[in-house]
Amino acid sequence: MILSDDDIQEFTDLYEGEYGERLSKEEASEIAWRLADLYAFLATPLPSEQSALPKPQLAEADSHIPA
Repeated sequence: MILSDDDIQEFTDLYEGEYGERLSKEEASEIAWRLADLYAFLATPLPSEQSALPKPQLAEADSHIPA
């Protein structure tokens, strides 16, 4: 995941609106990255749930690649 300067600015504005504190670009970037990492971790299925997920289907052009 890549956070653009616009993403960081939007996060800074949202943070200031919610908490009344203005973050530097560096602080906002660090917090936004940590939040994105936390979300990605929480969105990952547990090992016991992964076997229940459907396996992705290969596209026709990729059918020569062994699974």
